[in-house]
Amino acid sequence: MSEENEWERLIKEAEKQAAKTEQMRRNLQNSGDEKNLKVEKEVPVFGDETKYKLTDNTGARTEVHIKDDGKIEARGEQTELVENIEKGEKIRPQNTSPDAQSDIRRQAYQAIDASFLSETEKAELKQRVERYNFAESKEKPEEMVDNLKTSIDQKEKQEKTEEKEQTPSQKIRQLRGLEENTAQKSAPHGKVRTAAKGLAIATTAQALKNIANGGR
Repeated sequence: MSEENEWERLIKEAEKQAAKTEQMRRNLQNSGDEKNLKVEKEVPVFGDETKYKLTDNTGARTEVHIKDDGKIEARGEQTELVENIEKGEKIRPQNTSPDAQSDIRRQAYQAIDASFLSETEKAELKQRVERYNFAESKEKPEEMVDNLKTSIDQKEKQEKTEEKEQTPSQKIRQLRGLEENTAQKSAPHGKVRTAAKGLAIATTAQALKNIANGGR
């Protein structure tokens, strides 16, 4: 084979590989449906690769690097997706069931279990985490866990404040299930404490609502 023919062959192979690599990138990008899978593309200023961050609805995350020569590197929880990417196929998340355990979901459950909340409150929070769709959410998975921890902290502080402000007779009535439902009149400084307490409750409620709504 002449030098000219060899050069043409190499050019054709390079063009073929470039087209294949571009097809892989395009299909991976188009795999994101914002319902079961979120795909975030990141093009470095320098280098010969494109990076993608994948997050499925359970919070499982995978980072995929596609180099210009077609080589693929994957790190994270669903590295088995590489096989589909190499074939130039659209991908789908591997774990879409509500009870699938991603790393970020386990972190959320651990934060709930480590809290001093009641068992009923813990169960309610875990149900909200199970319903939380990480692929639809605009916030990052870490932000969801941070917001959850903040909500738990506020809730614990609120309960401690309420317990501290109770008189002995109120505590006894509460234990007996006889706590009055109507608010008692208090001095002006008591109104300030009540307003502050109300603000903390509202803040906590809103944070928990955000979790329930998937961060939208």
